[in-house]
Amino acid sequence: MSACAVMPPGASYPKSESFALERPGNTAIGREAEARAKAHPGLSAFRLFASGTDALALRVQMADAAQKTLDIQYFIFKDDDSGQLLMSAILRAAARGVRVRMLIDDTEARGADDRVATLAAHPNIEVRLYNPFYYRGDVTALRYAELTLTFSRLNYRMHNKLFVADNGIAVLGGRNVGDAYFDAGTNPQFGDYDVFVLGPITRELSSSFDEYWNSRLAIPAQALNDTLFTHLRLKYMEHELAEHVDDTRQSDLGRAIRSGNPYAGLVSGDSGLVWAKAQVIARSVRFCASGCSMPPPQSSRSS
Repeated sequence: MSACAVMPPGASYPKSESFALERPGNTAIGREAEARAKAHPGLSAFRLFASGTDALALRVQMADAAQKTLDIQYFIFKDDDSGQLLMSAILRAAARGVRVRMLIDDTEARGADDRVATLAAHPNIEVRLYNPFYYRGDVTALRYAELTLTFSRLNYRMHNKLFVADNGIAVLGGRNVGDAYFDAGTNPQFGDYDVFVLGPITRELSSSFDEYWNSRLAIPAQALNDTLFTHLRLKYMEHELAEHVDDTRQSDLGRAIRSGNPYAGLVSGDSGLVWAKAQVIARSVRFCASGCSMPPPQSSRSS
């Protein structure tokens, strides 16, 4: 195990570079965002979200509105009520032909029942895991043993939280995906904030996503457990998720999602947006375990 300290498993697995949507204006989201930004030259729009229910509803509504691309980046993506509602929306988008890229940190054990990775069985969804563990099971002691033996690599994690639709609007902030972040369930909750953004700052956020996505530490999920990626398994999961959506229709969250807000008001109305100058500051994707030398990832496009 110590001999594998430099690079994560699957690092040699073939993958292609890809980038954010070039022309957001060819989508309804992009056209609306560009039209509103023209009235505020050099500025982007922002709105804080303290409500977890609104924050999750907004993500689901953005996924349902996307026409071309969804770029999704999280440290934690739970397979609980909130996670399943968002996975259902992602599958609906993919069924419409939307290209979905999901980059998830491999901070949790992901075994043979990993439904987040199973999404990659859909031809329009690609899932990559950031700096993954070699051990893919759910025995916590073995997970910690590998962390202890390869700490210099595995301590390098990706804490980013970003959700971008059609490279025109985005949500970022402190929330991972899970009930504890969205005021759902009975377990203790995290008090947190998200910020919705619209305007030119979105392209800078997408450039940051692209750098992480094309990094050599972003490993295709298929490289780690190819038994997950079957058409039959995906169909069964789609059925389970659809049943879950039906079961939650009459919940507060289900009603919030169907209301169309906050998304509708943010994109086509004022809804408390603040226009201001902004700059994205993101840590460069660079990693070096002891005894190695690794340059930052190279791409054909500058960020």
